[in-house]
Amino acid sequence: MGSHAKPETYKPKSFKEAWLSDPGAYPVMGVIVFAGGMCAVWSFYTMFTHPDARINKTDRKSVFRGELKSEN
Repeated sequence: MGSHAKPETYKPKSFKEAWLSDPGAYPVMGVIVFAGGMCAVWSFYTMFTHPDARINKTDRKSVFRGELKSEN
């Protein structure tokens, strides 16, 4: 089996050299940051407003959810 040795002149690029020096990478990074931000916002919104998402221990132990919970 052959070894995959790196050439003597190979120098790994830093993040700044690889990404920030190329202006074509800025839209890619922008889309990734925007998508990650939207996922985080939607996750927190759902976690704190959806009745099926139970964060408190007392809510997790209850059998009924929503309107049925107040009737019992």
